[in-house]
Amino acid sequence: MKYLITGSGFLAKALIKEILKKEDTEQIKIFSRNEKEQWKTKMLFNDKRLEFVIGDVRDFQAINDALAGIDYCIHTGAIKRIEVAEKQPMEAIKTNVIGSMNVINAAAANHVKKLILISTDKATSATTCYGSTKFLMECMAYANETDTDIICTRYGNVFGSTGSVVPIFDELTKQNKPLTIRNGEMTRFFMPVDKCVSIVMDALQ
Repeated sequence: MKYLITGSGFLAKALIKEILKKEDTEQIKIFSRNEKEQWKTKMLFNDKRLEFVIGDVRDFQAINDALAGIDYCIHTGAIKRIEVAEKQPMEAIKTNVIGSMNVINAAAANHVKKLILISTDKATSATTCYGSTKFLMECMAYANETDTDIICTRYGNVFGSTGSVVPIFDELTKQNKPLTIRNGEMTRFFMPVDKCVSIVMDALQ
């Protein structure tokens, strides 16, 4: 089987590790615009089944070309940081909404068997720009009529992921600085990365 993963961040690396264990994995394409993360991923796994493609989901032709011959696509690429999306909402819309639309349309055009879209718990009753863009991505998935199976999976705050407060709190503690907590009454829920990966792997089945 041939896979394509958009994005080259924390979750993408965890998924690559798991998919490489599958006996029927012939190829995993990593499609992202982050040259540095692609190089780090290449060094981390050093597996001939990995192929790296520089491209942006905002560019339909680029993602369409990359999906040629692919069986399964996992769309992890996104602008995820809350403060970035709030300050530059149009950039979040271009990547998370228009970019996701490009992935959906390209997957359908290339007759990809299954497309997994990675969403977030913040899409539930969205109050942030990030959550709103992911909710719109889900709406586009449900509205799309195609032979490609499209599944949305949601996950929350992941331990150790990019932007997670855990490494931030850890560093502040080491420096004997107060923790940057906006509200002491707030409850924050976390998921281990293995749980996130298992949700996606279940969706692939």
